[in-house]
Amino acid sequence: MPLSDQEMRRLGAYDEIIEAAMEQEERRCKRMIGPYPCCTVVQGDCLELMKAIPDGAVDAVITDPPYEFVASGGGLGAKRGYEKHYGALTNGFDVAMFSRFPNWMAFCSKNQLLKLMTAAEKSAGRWMLLTWNKPDPTPLCNGNYLPDTEYIVHRFDKLYGGYDERARFTVMIGGTREFHPTAKPLALMERLVRVASDVEQIILDPFCGSGTTLVAAKKLGRHFLGFEISPEYCEIARRRLAEIDAQPSLFEPKPEQMTLEA
Repeated sequence: MPLSDQEMRRLGAYDEIIEAAMEQEERRCKRMIGPYPCCTVVQGDCLELMKAIPDGAVDAVITDPPYEFVASGGGLGAKRGYEKHYGALTNGFDVAMFSRFPNWMAFCSKNQLLKLMTAAEKSAGRWMLLTWNKPDPTPLCNGNYLPDTEYIVHRFDKLYGGYDERARFTVMIGGTREFHPTAKPLALMERLVRVASDVEQIILDPFCGSGTTLVAAKKLGRHFLGFEISPEYCEIARRRLAEIDAQPSLFEPKPEQMTLEA
């Protein structure tokens, strides 16, 4: 059914609000992270962009990098949507990209666990294996275990947040993949941001996708920088960040979406 003139005017006004919020955000934060303005999303290859970040310029790296999997056929890789949006990725990412950062947190598949845990173990600091447990996983067993758990390796010197922070997170997937085929729930990313950083610190997400980590950081009073190779997802991330100012209620967490297990 075609939209009425009134509905079209409302959509036009909303777009104007978002555009104004995006411009306001770009002017608000005056910090620089190397050559990059803070609190922005930069389009490009993160491996190249990260070379320009000075040592000690960011306080935490929190990211959901490409998983190692076979992205052809009807397997998990195809279902996750990587093949459509990024091509047939099978080699994950270069773990060495974290070596300059004392505080990093990365999602991974079981195929990448050994690499990430080895990298964390070889560092001088502490590390922990966290799990995200999904009550509503994609029903793709194919003769194997249900894919209801994803892994997060956290290398750190200091933890933030309260004593009630746990190593297991149970969060509904819900509608989180409206923006990106592998997007993580905002409630989950907010919890990870609280554990890995303090207010006013700077968070880097080198694989920011549709910007959920950045949205969580902004909501919780952190500064941030996102890198994303896809121009389409860069624009989505920028608009989501602008919407926090335009309509804050859109991003209010729902307590019933998240519970903790010991």
